[in-house]
Amino acid sequence: MKKIIYKDDKNIRIDQFISNNTSYSRSQASKLISDGMVKKNGSTVSKSSEKIMSNDEIQIAELMPKPNISPIKLNLNVKYEDEDLIILSKDQGIIVHPSDTYKGPTLVSGIIEKYPEISDVGETQRPGIVHRLDKETSGLMVIAKNPKSYQDLKLKFKNRKVTKEYVAIVNGPIKNKGIIEAPIGRHPINKIKRALVETGKDAYTSYEKIDENNNISMIKVNILTGRTHQIRVHLSSIGCPVVGDNLYSNSKNKVHRLFLHSIRIKFNHPSNNKDIEIQDNIPKEFLDLIKLGEING
Repeated sequence: MKKIIYKDDKNIRIDQFISNNTSYSRSQASKLISDGMVKKNGSTVSKSSEKIMSNDEIQIAELMPKPNISPIKLNLNVKYEDEDLIILSKDQGIIVHPSDTYKGPTLVSGIIEKYPEISDVGETQRPGIVHRLDKETSGLMVIAKNPKSYQDLKLKFKNRKVTKEYVAIVNGPIKNKGIIEAPIGRHPINKIKRALVETGKDAYTSYEKIDENNNISMIKVNILTGRTHQIRVHLSSIGCPVVGDNLYSNSKNKVHRLFLHSIRIKFNHPSNNKDIEIQDNIPKEFLDLIKLGEING
């Protein structure tokens, strides 16, 4: 039985509240209610349209089994933490959450080992996760610690209220600065890849060169949108793929990682609405590569 206290002043429908604060869809919430599996302040709820008020306690029986996510001890590189959220720096090579095709160790496994209370926050297969990074990308990620911050942060990312800055090393000559606006959608042949597609979703990327050596450059990248593989697709489209990107580059040089790192994130805190800004360090291997000025492999 899951218990949630409603803390908002606005009265809303109970099915909407359940959908907003759990992994259940609106239709699943309605089924729970019709099956008598939802209580408000100890009394069984009979209608999905029933309104709830501030400080109402909602009890929800489990409709589906909990996800099979085994806690695993990971060395989480936490950069900031309070009662509402965690900001950590993800290592390159780790998948954020399990999926239908991958059930092995993930970042979520490490998070629920250290913070078991996050297991019930957000979606079933990805508790606490309000945005994601590719497996190959390292850097800053925000994790919600409670349902209220989860909903707030999800909306901020969806409504483009979060500043997301990356550092990357790219192949080929690149302008000192530039903007790439081109829609991104699924690749017509390769299901794993994304591509520039006229019918795709809008995507906006800006970049600025901060260092260069021979035929590689270190750039700072900002994205307004957050499409899958956005930075990688956009940079590849102008002939400057990210070093180590075996999916979007034809380079025969093989390096041990993708040189893309989420380095800065800024947003309004879900509780006090004050700006919170966290800056990570440029990974040493990025600095070593740009100093060397060539890719060995």
